[in-house]
Amino acid sequence: MRLKSPELKTNISHISSLDLEEDLVSSIQNISLNDPRDHIESSDHQKSPSESDMHCHVPSNSVGSSQGMNSIELSHHSVSLFSSSFSRNNASQLDSILEEEGSEPECAESPPSIYHTGEEHPVVVLHRITPDGSELSKSYLQSLGQEFKQFQSPSLTDLSYKRRERSVLRECLQRTFISWGDYMDDEKMTSLVKIGEGVYGEVFKYEAEDGDVSIIKVVPMEGDCRVNDEPQKRFHEMKKEILVTKTLSELGYNFVTTKRVVCTQGKYPEILLNKWDDYATHKVSENDRPDYFSTDQHYTVFEFSDGGEPLESYKFGSAAEGLSCLLQTGWTLAVAEDAHQFEHRDLHWSNILISSQDNPPSQEYQFRSCGSKYSISTASIKVNIIDFTLSRMLKGEDVIFCDLSEDETLFQGYGDYQFDVYRQMKAATGNNWRMFHSVTNVYWMKYLADKILKTKTFPGKRGSKPSVTTFKKDLMNFCDRCSDYYSAIQMVLTDPLFTEYSTQHQSP
Repeated sequence: MRLKSPELKTNISHISSLDLEEDLVSSIQNISLNDPRDHIESSDHQKSPSESDMHCHVPSNSVGSSQGMNSIELSHHSVSLFSSSFSRNNASQLDSILEEEGSEPECAESPPSIYHTGEEHPVVVLHRITPDGSELSKSYLQSLGQEFKQFQSPSLTDLSYKRRERSVLRECLQRTFISWGDYMDDEKMTSLVKIGEGVYGEVFKYEAEDGDVSIIKVVPMEGDCRVNDEPQKRFHEMKKEILVTKTLSELGYNFVTTKRVVCTQGKYPEILLNKWDDYATHKVSENDRPDYFSTDQHYTVFEFSDGGEPLESYKFGSAAEGLSCLLQTGWTLAVAEDAHQFEHRDLHWSNILISSQDNPPSQEYQFRSCGSKYSISTASIKVNIIDFTLSRMLKGEDVIFCDLSEDETLFQGYGDYQFDVYRQMKAATGNNWRMFHSVTNVYWMKYLADKILKTKTFPGKRGSKPSVTTFKKDLMNFCDRCSDYYSAIQMVLTDPLFTEYSTQHQSP
């Protein structure tokens, strides 16, 4: 390889370490760099399209050279391999190399392009910048005396798009998006029913032949059209939610079990639209009918175990059930704080699911936090915490969070205690949502206690413990004490409501 410009050595030497196709690596490694002026031919010396050399021009200010432009000269065969193998994956990796030593602002306005000269093999022209380089490439092609068409290859924005697309696909263990037909088998289609909705998507339920029930949450992403008057979630936002959802499912306790997460593509399935219509007929839907998506629309589909009924509509059978609901939620938040510096940040009563258990596998739930083991009574119910769209957690050394400062409307709602909690969180965090502010979990625990106290009834048998009167008094006192706590961990280890009804066990 001849390197006329020493500044290019690093760029070329790093190419082979990338995850590129083998043929592409081989082709790029045969590159020779020459002065572009060698390619400015007079009309008497025009090159014929049949000559073996085609040219991929890379202006010097993209790679740090101070002398005009450099061009990468590829053989006719190499261009063939390069253009056919130049997937967006490869383009993004090569582009990142060039960006490391180049000038990003100048690159932003001139995306790479592919020119077809009518011959079998196209010419790849990376005119990343100067009008000089761009015009030079075109004039050279025109000098061939061939008609050509310009096809835009991925711009820098597209390359970033593909990187983000691949990152969310990796979280779903996929190489590409699958069709709805590949995801939805006959079993799902025949037993589907819509059971709920949210701002960003719809929730369906189906039962398998073996009686196993699954919940499907469908979230459109990365499209241009708005969903229920909100912009669609982007790939990087969905990746965060997928990571948090899977991590908490693996942690266990009272986080909903995630069966799998799938990325699909296509128009909204007709069967789902029919189920959407059924729901809208019998209930009031606040969402837009999702029939406006195109064939290239992308979706994230979460598949969960059946977590039960939302606290908002659940009817407690006794005060003991109400108490167990609060205890299970508090201990689960404490365990997640301890393990992942977790904050839910949106734990309203629609995100607490409750299922009745007539024959629970155990009469106790056990929790491990801060090196000790604790147990509480199940009261024959199971709490499942869901929806981690706004959550914050630490995964290894990576902080995963949603920057709520970008959505000012979240803090402008009125009419329910829930909106007050959003404003309390904003004040506590200073609108810095990256940092760990465990007190937000306490705010939501107070909110849940207040909802249970003011909206729920407890028709339990006389003599059951705690009594309704005692439980309501305990809830009022708990709400008063919540301002003393800075974390769910501190709350469950020191508040009388938790210490009285939780049992600490000796560590083995």
